[in-house]
Amino acid sequence: YNIGTGVETSVNQLVDILSKVVGFEVEAIHGEERKGEVRRIFLDIKKAKDELGWKPETTMETGIRDLWKASS
Repeated sequence: YNIGTGVETSVNQLVDILSKVVGFEVEAIHGEERKGEVRRIFLDIKKAKDELGWKPETTMETGIRDLWKASS
């Protein structure tokens, strides 16, 4: 089963969320594309919804914020 938000999130969006949560600006550094590197990925959570009745209740930003608070 894929368990996630069900929403595609880019690396740039993730950097923005992390910057916001930790409270300082982080700039993404984009290097050369590597052979075989995955350009996009999206986890389909349909099976977890259909078979387990599961649905995400936490956004990516809230989850990262909660994890950041718990580790501080």
